[in-house]
Amino acid sequence: MGDLLDGGKLSEREVQIRRILKRVEENLRREWDEEPTTLDEIEDESQRIGEAVKEIIEEERLDHKGTGYAGVHCPCSCGAPARFIGMYARRLVTRSGERRVLRAYYHCVSCRKGLCPLDAQLGPVFGCFSVQVCALATRFSSYLPFGQACREMEEVCGVRISPSSMRRIALLNGLQMEKDWSAKEADLWQQKEGALPKDVAPRGRVKQLHVSLDGVMVFCGGEWREAKLGVAYQNKHGQIEANYYGTLARSEAFGRRLRTLAYVNGADHCANVAVVADGSVWIWLEAGKYFATKTQVLDFYHVSEHLWKLARLRFGDRTQTDRRKGAAWVSHQKERLLEDEAEAVIRSIARWSAKTQEQRDEQRKLLAYLREHRRRLRYKTFRAAGWHIGSGVMEAGCKAVVQSRMKGAGMRWSEQGAQAMLHLRAAVCSEHRPNFVDLACRATLAA
Repeated sequence: MGDLLDGGKLSEREVQIRRILKRVEENLRREWDEEPTTLDEIEDESQRIGEAVKEIIEEERLDHKGTGYAGVHCPCSCGAPARFIGMYARRLVTRSGERRVLRAYYHCVSCRKGLCPLDAQLGPVFGCFSVQVCALATRFSSYLPFGQACREMEEVCGVRISPSSMRRIALLNGLQMEKDWSAKEADLWQQKEGALPKDVAPRGRVKQLHVSLDGVMVFCGGEWREAKLGVAYQNKHGQIEANYYGTLARSEAFGRRLRTLAYVNGADHCANVAVVADGSVWIWLEAGKYFATKTQVLDFYHVSEHLWKLARLRFGDRTQTDRRKGAAWVSHQKERLLEDEAEAVIRSIARWSAKTQEQRDEQRKLLAYLREHRRRLRYKTFRAAGWHIGSGVMEAGCKAVVQSRMKGAGMRWSEQGAQAMLHLRAAVCSEHRPNFVDLACRATLAA
């Protein structure tokens, strides 16, 4: 009775539902197999019929929206009346397939702009692609080269899209992520200046947080550039929960963004924060700015590489005996480091009487390196406190986030494209992934 209007007539809603049900029934009778014998056949049938039902519902709902015709004139956003020009078709690509929608088009003489009221009713659309399709395209292109992503998207989702459109959508959403991070950074610095309340960090409180950073070379803009990658991670019941940020920005800008990444992951409400990284100068300059009071750990395995380099010069590398002597020396120094005896390692290297200029240069560089990082070499203390003494999570991140997607054979990136893809890759490889539909909606509205 609730679906009937006065006079016993069916409501518009009920008429639409019955029309949809009739079309669905016709499709079921046409597509329903008499005797599907295998699970594969049953699955294929249900998938085929289900897709047809989605198309029917979408068509009916779009048709029900009408054309947006509001008479000879309709109000323009500038306040003046816009004049009806005619009906124009628009191609829409949704998750259910392609549609052609007829819309009323108006033109405003005052501001010289055109408008279609139906477009405003349908909401954000990027070109001809729905927000849902843009979200899917962003996911696929963040994993695969654009051409391959198109093929996979068509096979898996039945949505056909060109590589150039896939690239434009990825660029749009990647750059929106960059804007989002800029907003987070602005919020953090306003809070530090007292403009915002000191509230719990976005992802709550954590017991212990590692922060790491590194650089990896990417070919973009016709030259090799260093992409900088940061990670904030914690160990939860033996599982690493990592969240990344990547950019082509200079180290000064990256340092602020790394501080923002740490804040988003709870650093401001965590008593135990450590920075673990190799010995690159820019890394510790930025760590000194934003993590000066935190535990700082120099990657043990990078220190070991420096020891091996000196050992090959000191003991030689030609014979098995030379290599055994070098290995024994390196092993002894590593044991000392793991026992918080960095000063003993420094004295051992300083007492060596180097004979050649190459040996003296390497001895001098290694001594300067170890002395500069003295407080970051307390590996026994660090391990006892539960800190990682190696940047393995960061090294794995460089491969997973950057190299696996951006350093394929023949890949060439524009600076803008590389920046967008770095943001996408960091997001999809992170534990806390974004809502891609929400991201695509905001990006499309801002476009």
